[in-house]
Amino acid sequence: MREKDQKLSPVKPAESLSDMDSPTKKRHDIGYIAEILQSWQTGHALSPNFPSFQHVLATTVSTAASFIDFERDGLKWRSDYRICQLTDTQGVWNNLVIHLPNDGFFYVAENLLPVLASTRRNVRHMQTCSEGWAYLEKTVWRKLDPFEDFARSWYGYDAEKKLQRQILYNDTGDRMDICLRCPETKVGIDFVFEPRYPVPDVPKEFWF
Repeated sequence: MREKDQKLSPVKPAESLSDMDSPTKKRHDIGYIAEILQSWQTGHALSPNFPSFQHVLATTVSTAASFIDFERDGLKWRSDYRICQLTDTQGVWNNLVIHLPNDGFFYVAENLLPVLASTRRNVRHMQTCSEGWAYLEKTVWRKLDPFEDFARSWYGYDAEKKLQRQILYNDTGDRMDICLRCPETKVGIDFVFEPRYPVPDVPKEFWF
């Protein structure tokens, strides 16, 4: 199977990494998801309307989705972002939610990762795919530093400023949420990885 076809096909979570070849093993490593982020940042840099931290802080209602296209593995992918207001026991939060395709990253079985809590429902997914989520331990975070680098630049925070972090992982749904938030301002930024397909190239002559 060609690599491009393989990325678009459902992949059963790996039970063992020991017998894999190096390129395949790399795509099962959680650090690979950060490479998708770095490809997305090229498209993000060309998006003049991407909301700033101050804009999200001042927002009073949830917004509709906007889109950013980017290239990876010779294909065009589409991401979207929106501002979402959420309420919890601490009050109202303004979250910038960025949806990204996880194609090219292969999920491993939960038991191959350092897990803080397993099979836990969470407030983020009460309406869709609420079961089967694991909270990953903070030891995983060192492979996800690019997400914090992006978030701190977006917030305008240096390394001394407190940000709370959380990683939600669902190997049966091929989904992962990487969340950072500032409790002082009640503003968060969430990177939500989900299965998606490349953007189709539709020639102009297909229109009539």
